[in-house]
Amino acid sequence: MADYSKLKALAQKQVNPANWFQPGEVVAGIEPEDLEYIAAANPAVVLKLITEVEALRAQIQTLQASP
Repeated sequence: MADYSKLKALAQKQVNPANWFQPGEVVAGIEPEDLEYIAAANPAVVLKLITEVEALRAQIQTLQASP
């Protein structure tokens, strides 16, 4: 099972969305398609995904513990 604690801590440090890449932003050396992905995978989205994974893991443990 993957441990997302470091990723979660890093995402939690990024509290200001203005500090993150924005759709349509131009950065030298990075393809526009890559920037679109980077903008979409922002810290808020990462935290939501981690929360969902944690909830699903808890559900699995509950189901596995049931007779």
